[in-house]
Amino acid sequence: MLTNTYENIIIPGNIREKTADVSRGIKFPAVVITFALSLSVAILIILLAARVVDFSAQVTEHYAPTIHGVKSLAEAVGHVRAHIEKDGTLDQTTLLHFKEATERLRKLSSNWFPAYMEHIDGMLKKAEKILSELPDKNFPGEFLPDLRALNGEALKHVVLHDAELEKARIGIKNSAMEIRMAALAMLLAGAIFSFREFQMRRLRELEKEKLAAIKAFVSALEARDPYTKGHSVRVADYAALIGKKMGLKKETLEHLNIAALMHDIGKIAVPDGILRKAGKLSDEEWKEMRNHPVVSARTLETFDSLKNILPWTLYHHERFDGKGYPEGKAGMDIPLPARIIALADAFDAMTSDRAYRKALPVESALSALREGRGSQFDPRIVDGFLELLSLTPPAS
Repeated sequence: MLTNTYENIIIPGNIREKTADVSRGIKFPAVVITFALSLSVAILIILLAARVVDFSAQVTEHYAPTIHGVKSLAEAVGHVRAHIEKDGTLDQTTLLHFKEATERLRKLSSNWFPAYMEHIDGMLKKAEKILSELPDKNFPGEFLPDLRALNGEALKHVVLHDAELEKARIGIKNSAMEIRMAALAMLLAGAIFSFREFQMRRLRELEKEKLAAIKAFVSALEARDPYTKGHSVRVADYAALIGKKMGLKKETLEHLNIAALMHDIGKIAVPDGILRKAGKLSDEEWKEMRNHPVVSARTLETFDSLKNILPWTLYHHERFDGKGYPEGKAGMDIPLPARIIALADAFDAMTSDRAYRKALPVESALSALREGRGSQFDPRIVDGFLELLSLTPPAS
C-alpha cells in the first residue's frame, strides 16, 4: 500500500482473481450435471421397467384370460349351433361347455376396465339369456338365429382382442425403443460432457503452467534489475482496478492481468549496462530500450492462448497523441487494455525508485497524470483512476 501527503489516497495490493477460484467454480456445476444425467437415465430405466411390468400384468390378468375365454365361448356356441343344425336336438355336453365358458367369462369381468366391460357385457347378457331359455325348449332350432349371431359376435371379439393385444405389444415395444434412445442420448451427452470436463481440467492445468512460466519470467527480470522488483505485480494491480472501474468483463480482466504482468518482460533482452544505467541513455541505448515491447509481444507469442493479448503488451508505450512507440499509434487505435497498462506503468514507475532517480511523491505523480491527460494518456482512464483514489478529476 502506497500513501503520501494525501491522507485519503490508498493504493490497494493484489486484487487479481486466482485460477483456483475459477477451478472451484467449474467443479460444482460439473458434479451437478453428471448427477442429473445419471438420475435421468435411471428414471428412464425405471419408467421402462414399470411399463413392462404393467404390460405383463395386463397380459396375465386381462388380455390372455379374456382372449382364451372369448375363444372358448365362440367355440362352445359353435358346437351347440352345429349339433342343432345337424339333427335338431340339444346336446347336453356341448350345452355344459357353453354354460361353463359363459360363467368363466363372467368371472373374468371383475378384472375388466369399465369401458371394456361395456364393450363385452352385451355379448355376455345375450349368452346368459340363451342359456336361461334354451334347455326348456322342445324345439332348440328356434334359437339358431340367436346362436349364429352370438357365435359371430364372439368371433369378432376374438379378432378385436387379438388386435388389441398386438397394439399393446407394439406400444410397449415403441415405448421401450423411445426410452432406450433417450437413455442412449443422455449417455452420449454424459460422455461428451465428461470429455469437455477433461478438456476444461487440462485447460486449467495449462493455465497454471502458463502462469508459473510468466512468474518465472518476471522473477528473472527482477533478479537482473532490483529497481523494478514488484513493478510488474503492482502494474497488474493498478490495471485490474482501472479495468474494473471501466466495466471490463471477467475474462478480459484475467487477460489484462497477464498482459500487465508480462508488459516489461522484453527487457530481458536489454543488456545489463543499459538496464541499470544511472545516467542518461545514448541514442543507441535508447533505441535498444524502446524495442522491449516488441520482445515482450514475441515472448507472449509462444503461448497460443495469449496471442490475442499481444497488442496489449506491444502498445503499452504508445501515447494517446500518437507520439509513443513502437508504431506511433494514437487514440482509439491503441487497444483499451494497452492504454490502461500505459497509465498503470507510468504511475508505478514515477512512484518507485529507479537507477537514475528516487521515487516521486504521489502528489507529483498524480499531477503528471493530470498534465498528460489527452496527450500521453486517455482522458477517460486518467479520470477513472483519480475517481478510484477518491480524487476529483480535472474539469474537461
